[in-house]
Formats: sequence, structure tokens, C-alpha cells
Amino acid sequence: MRRKIVISIVGIILAIVVFVIYKVSTFSLFDVEIKEVVKINVPNKNFKIAIYYLPSNATSQDYIQVRKIENGVESVIESFERYDYLVETEFKGDSLLSLVLKDTSLNANRQDTFSISLK
Repeated sequence: MRRKIVISIVGIILAIVVFVIYKVSTFSLFDVEIKEVVKINVPNKNFKIAIYYLPSNATSQDYIQVRKIENGVESVIESFERYDYLVETEFKGDSLLSLVLKDTSLNANRQDTFSISLK
């Protein structure tokens, strides 16, 4: 009887130790989730534009990233650090994308317009 109690207690302690080691080894300090804000079909072109929000991490601030998707392959066109909100997108002609981005941080709270060539 006494032996079963000791084995049960050791088993419980071992399970707790394994659980704690698992939690510590899989702990993530920063949010690494990339969020797709919008995917746009480019008029008169055979590719799409995807705009992502990437949260800050140890080496960079929040940023908005514009990617070109052609034949299933994504390539980064431009990244805009310290911007975290997409206000508006607009095509100007066939090869120019205009973006209005906003930095909603407490220190800045600014809005800027950028143009990207889509050649």
C-alpha cells in the first residue's frame, strides 16, 4: 500500500516537471502572427498584391509589408516600418499603387501616402 502511494506521488511530480519543461520550451515572447490585411487583383496584370501587417519583435517595429503574388510565389515589394494601419489603397494607371498608411502609436499618430511602382 505504502509503495503504491510513493509511486503515485513520484508519477505526479514527474508529470508536473515534464509539463513545466514543455511550457518553458514552447514559450513565445513576441507575437509572430502575420496578418493579411488585404489581397488585391491588379487591373490588366497577371499577378495580385497582398498587404500584410507584421507585429513588432526583438529586431523591428510594427510594419506594413506589400508583396507581389505571381504564379503562387510571393515576393516582397516594399516594407513600411512603424506603420500599423492601412487606411486606403488606390491604383493610379496600370503600374502605380498608392497607399495611405497610419502610425497609431502614442508618440506619432501620423498618416502618410506612399506610391509603389508595380512593373
